[in-house]
Amino acid sequence: MTAAFQTTESAQRVQLLKSQLEQTTEALAGGRQLVERMSESRIAAREAVDAVGRNSSRIGTLGMHAAIESAHLNDVGGNFRIVASRMRDLSASARDALAGVGRIFAQMGTCLAAVETSIASSQAITSRTLAEVQELSIGGQLSHDRAASLSEALASMASAVSLGDGVRTSTGEMDESSLRAETILFKLIEVAEDAELLALNATIGAARAGERGRAFAVIAVEIGRLARTVRSDTLEVAEAVGAIRRRAGRLSANARAEAENMHTLYDMTVTLRDELVAQETLSFAGAVVR
Repeated sequence: MTAAFQTTESAQRVQLLKSQLEQTTEALAGGRQLVERMSESRIAAREAVDAVGRNSSRIGTLGMHAAIESAHLNDVGGNFRIVASRMRDLSASARDALAGVGRIFAQMGTCLAAVETSIASSQAITSRTLAEVQELSIGGQLSHDRAASLSEALASMASAVSLGDGVRTSTGEMDESSLRAETILFKLIEVAEDAELLALNATIGAARAGERGRAFAVIAVEIGRLARTVRSDTLEVAEAVGAIRRRAGRLSANARAEAENMHTLYDMTVTLRDELVAQETLSFAGAVVR
């Protein structure tokens, strides 16, 4: 048995709920696109970190060659052996820093996957609810089956609220992770700057040693070049991480707004269902009396 809408207010409520659900659907789609861009940025930054790691390892290898060459220079003055050792230490520091960044990027990947799953689930829930409301807006009728479907939609919407809480938690973790990554990356930039300056001084010292310092000078020049590359690439990674953190903040704010909106949609759906069920009951009672 079905009952047509008995009040203009109920019909208006259906249209309003439909409009709100459509806006929520668009907002969730935007959130998913934002997560996709964050994932792309993380992957690109991770690849850049790998390149930085390779160049840092090359600095360490060259530091070992510099140590060998320093044995031929100590008798002409200068602390070449100390310089070579310092280059290797800087490379080791960079390696440790990059390992920390790698772990953070892995955590960010886990968080992004969780956020994407939550948003996809919310999209599915919103789409199902919207389909039910669209049927009402077209047919203007409520059946027992439709009432049951709305009740199921309400249960799903309650789950969507919890999913929104999960998104905020994950984005909060990403914000913390990106802050830690930025701190490490800026320290790595300082390490690269130290290596660059050290290589420059070593090059000057080796030049003063004349022909005997030529090999050491070549190594020092290459270390300086690699250090500049590491510094430049690391700065780009830091900027990418900063962009991810800003997007995580936007996503968290959006998730908070959508959670509040979902609470409102839930209340609106409850009111609509109760109104229409009451109208059907009255219609059924009127039919019995007649």
